[in-house]
Amino acid sequence: YYMRKVHSWEDADTVTLKYKKNIARDLSRSTDKLTIMSSGGCGNIIPAFINVLENNLESIKNKNILREKVVIITDRDEEGTEEDIINKVNKTLTLPEYNAKPLTTIANNRWTDIEMNTSSGIPCNFKLLLMVIPFTKKGAMETFLLDVISSQDPYDAKIIELGKDFVRQADPQPPLKDARYLTKRGYRTKAEFDAYFCIRTASDQFVKRQDILKGIPWEDYPKIQEDFKLLGDL
Repeated sequence: YYMRKVHSWEDADTVTLKYKKNIARDLSRSTDKLTIMSSGGCGNIIPAFINVLENNLESIKNKNILREKVVIITDRDEEGTEEDIINKVNKTLTLPEYNAKPLTTIANNRWTDIEMNTSSGIPCNFKLLLMVIPFTKKGAMETFLLDVISSQDPYDAKIIELGKDFVRQADPQPPLKDARYLTKRGYRTKAEFDAYFCIRTASDQFVKRQDILKGIPWEDYPKIQEDFKLLGDL
Protein backbone atom coordinates (compact mmCIF):
# COMPACT_ATOMS: atom_id res chain seq x y z
CA TYR A 1 0.00 0.00 0.00
CA TYR A 2 2.72 2.46 1.00
CA MET A 3 4.88 1.80 -2.06
CA ARG A 4 1.89 2.19 -4.35
CA LYS A 5 0.53 5.36 -2.77
CA VAL A 6 3.78 7.17 -2.05
CA HIS A 7 6.18 5.93 -4.71
CA SER A 8 3.81 5.16 -7.61
CA TRP A 9 4.46 1.42 -7.89
CA GLU A 10 1.66 -0.68 -9.41
CA ASP A 11 0.56 -4.29 -8.96
CA ALA A 12 2.27 -6.47 -11.54
CA ASP A 13 0.01 -9.54 -11.16
CA THR A 14 3.09 -11.76 -10.98
CA VAL A 15 5.17 -13.49 -8.32
CA THR A 16 8.81 -13.90 -9.35
CA LEU A 17 10.21 -14.90 -5.96
CA LYS A 18 8.73 -16.30 -2.78
CA TYR A 19 9.83 -18.17 0.34
CA LYS A 20 8.06 -21.50 0.78
CA LYS A 21 4.27 -20.95 0.75
CA ASN A 22 4.31 -17.48 2.30
CA ILE A 23 2.62 -14.48 0.73
CA ALA A 24 4.56 -12.64 -1.99
CA ARG A 25 3.69 -10.14 -4.70
CA ASP A 26 5.40 -8.16 -7.42
CA LEU A 27 5.02 -4.45 -8.06
CA SER A 28 6.23 -2.66 -11.18
CA ARG A 29 7.13 0.88 -12.18
CA SER A 30 8.24 1.51 -15.74
CA THR A 31 10.81 -1.23 -16.42
CA ASP A 32 11.62 -1.79 -12.71
CA LYS A 33 10.22 -4.59 -10.58
CA LEU A 34 9.82 -4.83 -6.82
CA THR A 35 9.04 -8.06 -4.96
CA ILE A 36 7.50 -7.90 -1.47
CA MET A 37 7.85 -11.24 0.30
CA SER A 38 6.85 -12.51 3.74
CA SER A 39 9.28 -14.78 5.57
CA GLY A 40 6.50 -16.14 7.78
CA GLY A 41 7.88 -14.80 11.06
CA CYS A 42 11.12 -13.30 12.38
CA GLY A 43 12.58 -16.79 12.91
CA ASN A 44 12.47 -17.32 9.14
CA ILE A 45 14.14 -14.06 8.10
CA ILE A 46 17.59 -15.59 7.56
CA PRO A 47 16.33 -18.62 5.56
CA ALA A 48 14.31 -16.20 3.42
CA PHE A 49 17.40 -13.98 3.00
CA ILE A 50 19.39 -17.05 1.92
CA ASN A 51 16.64 -17.71 -0.63
CA VAL A 52 17.26 -14.23 -2.08
CA LEU A 53 21.05 -14.76 -2.15
CA GLU A 54 20.60 -18.09 -3.96
CA ASN A 55 18.24 -16.44 -6.41
CA ASN A 56 20.82 -13.74 -7.16
CA LEU A 57 23.54 -16.34 -7.78
CA GLU A 58 21.26 -18.27 -10.12
CA SER A 59 20.22 -15.07 -11.89
CA ILE A 60 23.83 -14.23 -12.74
CA LYS A 61 24.56 -17.78 -13.92
CA ASN A 62 21.47 -17.77 -16.14
CA LYS A 63 21.99 -14.15 -17.26
CA ASN A 64 18.72 -13.05 -15.68
CA ILE A 65 18.03 -9.77 -13.88
CA LEU A 66 19.88 -9.39 -10.57
CA ARG A 67 17.98 -8.15 -7.52
CA GLU A 68 20.12 -5.08 -7.02
CA LYS A 69 18.59 -3.92 -3.72
CA VAL A 70 17.45 -6.10 -0.82
CA VAL A 71 15.50 -4.76 2.18
CA ILE A 72 14.90 -6.68 5.42
CA ILE A 73 12.07 -5.25 7.54
CA THR A 74 11.25 -6.62 10.98
CA ASP A 75 9.96 -5.25 14.26
CA ARG A 76 11.75 -4.67 17.54
CA ASP A 77 9.64 -6.99 19.65
CA GLU A 78 12.41 -8.20 21.98
CA GLU A 79 15.58 -6.85 23.56
CA GLY A 80 18.58 -7.24 21.29
CA THR A 81 16.57 -7.70 18.08
CA GLU A 82 18.67 -5.25 16.08
CA GLU A 83 22.03 -6.63 17.21
CA ASP A 84 20.81 -10.20 16.73
CA ILE A 85 19.61 -9.72 13.16
CA ILE A 86 22.80 -7.84 12.17
CA ASN A 87 24.97 -10.66 13.58
CA LYS A 88 22.94 -13.29 11.73
CA VAL A 89 23.05 -11.39 8.44
CA ASN A 90 26.83 -10.92 8.74
CA LYS A 91 27.29 -14.61 9.55
CA THR A 92 25.16 -15.61 6.56
CA LEU A 93 27.05 -13.37 4.14
CA THR A 94 30.40 -14.87 5.17
CA LEU A 95 29.33 -18.47 4.55
CA PRO A 96 31.70 -20.12 2.00
CA GLU A 97 28.94 -20.57 -0.59
CA TYR A 98 28.35 -16.81 -0.69
CA ASN A 99 31.67 -15.34 0.51
CA ALA A 100 30.04 -11.91 0.51
CA LYS A 101 31.51 -8.83 2.11
CA PRO A 102 29.78 -5.66 3.37
CA LEU A 103 31.84 -2.63 2.28
CA THR A 104 30.60 -0.70 5.32
CA THR A 105 29.27 -1.85 8.70
CA ILE A 106 25.67 -3.04 8.49
CA ALA A 107 23.49 -0.73 10.58
CA ASN A 108 19.80 -0.09 11.07
CA ASN A 109 18.15 2.23 8.53
CA ARG A 110 21.23 2.58 6.32
CA TRP A 111 22.08 1.18 2.88
CA THR A 112 25.17 -1.03 2.74
CA ASP A 113 26.98 -2.14 -0.42
CA ILE A 114 27.57 -5.90 -0.49
CA GLU A 115 30.23 -7.52 -2.67
CA MET A 116 29.41 -11.08 -3.76
CA ASN A 117 30.67 -13.27 -6.60
CA THR A 118 29.51 -16.50 -8.18
CA SER A 119 31.70 -19.61 -7.86
CA SER A 120 33.21 -18.70 -11.24
CA GLY A 121 34.07 -15.20 -10.05
CA ILE A 122 31.30 -13.25 -11.78
CA PRO A 123 30.26 -10.23 -9.64
CA CYS A 124 26.69 -10.14 -8.33
CA ASN A 125 26.94 -7.17 -5.97
CA PHE A 126 23.85 -5.67 -4.34
CA LYS A 127 22.78 -3.10 -1.77
CA LEU A 128 21.27 -4.15 1.57
CA LEU A 129 18.95 -2.13 3.82
CA LEU A 130 17.96 -3.31 7.30
CA MET A 131 14.93 -1.67 8.92
CA VAL A 132 14.14 -2.72 12.50
CA ILE A 133 10.88 -0.92 13.36
CA PRO A 134 10.35 1.13 15.56
CA PHE A 135 13.81 2.66 15.25
CA THR A 136 14.17 4.06 18.77
CA LYS A 137 12.19 1.83 21.13
CA LYS A 138 11.02 -1.72 21.64
CA GLY A 139 7.76 -2.65 19.95
CA ALA A 140 6.05 -4.18 16.95
CA MET A 141 4.81 -2.79 13.65
CA GLU A 142 1.54 -2.00 15.42
CA THR A 143 3.48 0.12 17.93
CA PHE A 144 5.06 2.04 15.07
CA LEU A 145 1.72 2.65 13.33
CA LEU A 146 0.05 3.84 16.52
CA ASP A 147 2.98 6.23 17.07
CA VAL A 148 2.48 7.54 13.53
CA ILE A 149 -1.20 8.25 14.22
CA SER A 150 -0.46 9.77 17.66
CA SER A 151 2.06 12.17 16.15
CA GLN A 152 -0.59 13.52 13.79
CA ASP A 153 -3.59 14.06 16.03
CA PRO A 154 -3.73 14.74 19.83
CA TYR A 155 -7.34 13.50 19.96
CA ASP A 156 -6.37 10.11 18.53
CA ALA A 157 -3.25 10.07 20.69
CA LYS A 158 -5.45 10.29 23.79
CA ILE A 159 -7.66 7.40 22.62
CA ILE A 160 -4.56 5.30 21.89
CA GLU A 161 -3.12 5.95 25.37
CA LEU A 162 -6.43 5.10 27.06
CA GLY A 163 -6.59 1.89 25.01
CA LYS A 164 -3.10 0.93 26.17
CA ASP A 165 -4.10 1.60 29.79
CA PHE A 166 -7.15 -0.60 29.38
CA VAL A 167 -5.12 -3.48 27.92
CA ARG A 168 -2.57 -3.23 30.76
CA GLN A 169 -5.30 -3.37 33.40
CA ALA A 170 -7.63 -5.86 31.73
CA ASP A 171 -5.08 -8.69 31.52
CA PRO A 172 -2.19 -7.99 33.93
CA GLN A 173 1.10 -7.28 32.24
CA PRO A 174 3.99 -7.54 34.72
CA PRO A 175 5.05 -10.28 34.74
CA LEU A 176 3.53 -11.79 31.59
CA LYS A 177 3.02 -15.15 33.30
CA ASP A 178 0.21 -13.52 35.33
CA ALA A 179 -1.76 -12.81 32.14
CA ARG A 180 -4.39 -15.31 31.06
CA TYR A 181 -4.82 -14.27 27.41
CA LEU A 182 -2.09 -11.82 26.43
CA THR A 183 0.70 -14.24 27.28
CA LYS A 184 3.10 -12.94 24.61
CA ARG A 185 4.36 -9.41 24.07
CA GLY A 186 3.19 -9.56 20.46
CA TYR A 187 -0.37 -10.32 21.59
CA ARG A 188 -0.34 -7.26 23.82
CA THR A 189 0.73 -4.85 21.06
CA LYS A 190 -1.96 -6.27 18.77
CA ALA A 191 -4.56 -5.81 21.51
CA GLU A 192 -3.51 -2.16 21.93
CA PHE A 193 -3.81 -1.70 18.17
CA ASP A 194 -7.26 -3.31 18.10
CA ALA A 195 -8.45 -1.29 21.12
CA TYR A 196 -7.85 1.95 19.22
CA PHE A 197 -9.46 0.76 16.00
CA CYS A 198 -12.43 -0.64 17.93
CA ILE A 199 -13.24 3.02 18.63
CA ARG A 200 -12.14 4.44 15.29
CA THR A 201 -13.98 1.88 13.15
CA ALA A 202 -16.90 1.05 15.45
CA SER A 203 -19.40 1.43 12.59
CA ASP A 204 -17.66 -1.32 10.63
CA GLN A 205 -18.23 -4.40 12.71
CA PHE A 206 -15.78 -7.27 12.26
CA VAL A 207 -13.61 -5.19 9.95
CA LYS A 208 -10.45 -7.08 8.98
CA ARG A 209 -7.05 -5.83 10.09
CA GLN A 210 -5.88 -5.56 6.47
CA ASP A 211 -8.95 -3.47 5.59
CA ILE A 212 -8.20 -1.16 8.52
CA LEU A 213 -4.63 -0.70 7.32
CA LYS A 214 -5.73 -0.02 3.75
CA GLY A 215 -8.30 2.50 4.96
CA ILE A 216 -5.70 4.78 6.58
CA PRO A 217 -4.10 7.40 4.27
CA TRP A 218 -0.56 6.57 5.43
CA GLU A 219 0.85 8.69 2.63
CA ASP A 220 -0.44 11.79 4.45
CA TYR A 221 1.48 11.11 7.68
CA PRO A 222 4.82 13.00 7.85
CA LYS A 223 6.32 10.58 10.40
CA ILE A 224 5.83 7.49 8.23
CA GLN A 225 7.24 9.38 5.25
CA GLU A 226 10.33 10.30 7.29
CA ASP A 227 10.90 6.87 8.82
CA PHE A 228 10.35 5.05 5.52
CA LYS A 229 12.20 7.59 3.33
CA LEU A 230 14.96 5.13 2.32
CA LEU A 231 12.33 2.96 0.65
CA GLY A 232 12.17 5.75 -1.91
CA ASP A 233 15.56 4.53 -3.17
CA LEU A 234 13.97 1.38 -4.57
